[in-house]
Amino acid sequence: MAQCKLCLQDRELKRSHIVPEFMYLGIYDKTPRRFYEMKNSGKEIKSRIEQKGKREYLLCEECESKLSKYEKYADENLYGKNQNGKAALIKQSMTSDGRTFLYEFERFEYHSMKLFLDSLLWRLLVSKSFPTPEYSPDLKEKLRLSIYDEIPLEENENPCLIQSVMTASGKILKGFILSPIEKKVTNEQF
Repeated sequence: MAQCKLCLQDRELKRSHIVPEFMYLGIYDKTPRRFYEMKNSGKEIKSRIEQKGKREYLLCEECESKLSKYEKYADENLYGKNQNGKAALIKQSMTSDGRTFLYEFERFEYHSMKLFLDSLLWRLLVSKSFPTPEYSPDLKEKLRLSIYDEIPLEENENPCLIQSVMTASGKILKGFILSPIEKKVTNEQF
């Protein structure tokens, strides 16, 4: 028995995925199911083989179940699993410097998508497995309560950006997951 990081109750904890399993699918080797983790400390680069994504004893079964419905929604709408997603791309444009593509979607269910994104960030922040920027304890607690109560934060509270990385030749890079970064956004227009 240990304290669940989400409900804060003493319960039997599950080995919870920090990043949902579906986000690793393009990263795994075909056989055996594994991926390579690389860490760059600035002084040296270390690598090792991992299986089944990063997991920690983090959540109880009830809280795992709570987050799984938002993971399912994201899997269907971001990754197109089973083609059940309702979100649709309605506009795509490029910034004037040609470095960033912007995609605008409609029919995302704000409640589910925001809780998914915030739960992903929260898990990364409370995890010991991912290097993350130092966020305030107040923000971590605000995220925890929002996720636990299943009441998403407002759009301007902790906005999230999902990003692809593209080479200079226009090829979208695949096969990696980056740790989150914190970026202050000014009133610049994209």
